[in-house]
Amino acid sequence: MPVVVVVVVVVVVVVVVVVVVVVVVVVVVVVVVVVVVVVVVLRALLASLI
Repeated sequence: MPVVVVVVVVVVVVVVVVVVVVVVVVVVVVVVVVVVVVVVVLRALLASLI
């Protein structure tokens, strides 16, 4: 039984780590996209003003 418990705990920990990594990657990608869009829009606005 203890072996099964250890395997289950290891699997759960691995799944949690993978989920956290995926969430962090998604957040980073979203932030980068938002920053790029904001920069492009601001540059377009500045160009239209000038």
